[in-house]
Amino acid sequence: MREELYTILENDQICFRESENAENSYKVGLALAQKEQTTRIFEIMEREFGVKLKVYYGINVDPQHSSVSKVVPLLRTIDNYALFSLYTVAQQAKSTAIALSFLLRNELSIEEAVNIARVDENYQTKHFGRVEGAHDYDEANTTVTFATAKNIINLCMLRPQ
Repeated sequence: MREELYTILENDQICFRESENAENSYKVGLALAQKEQTTRIFEIMEREFGVKLKVYYGINVDPQHSSVSKVVPLLRTIDNYALFSLYTVAQQAKSTAIALSFLLRNELSIEEAVNIARVDENYQTKHFGRVEGAHDYDEANTTVTFATAKNIINLCMLRPQ
């Protein structure tokens, strides 16, 4: 799981954005929404973990910034309960950065973390509508996953060392 969390961080969903110079207003709006929603995660990652993530505007990507390796020692020290919680959120969000920022720092509410993880979907439903029985279930599942993981992390912190 530790290696997979690192691999997810190397290809983190929040690092892939639409260009603000896109050819149509929908894509420009999406780019602005992505930037607005994910900037906080970039700031937390740099401030709290010393990780400076790159932003990509296409599929042909360079390797991620070398500072991502700073999470390796952190991931080695995390117990199995916390590790599984991180892994579950990272899998759901396609983002280790969101998982680390949300679960290991108390700066994001569950709703904020879910909204950041779903920035593309939320933008799409704002413009084209919500598919009942699909978007709503996916959002509910993400919320339950994030809330459960946060509760496990909080319980882990209550254990005597």
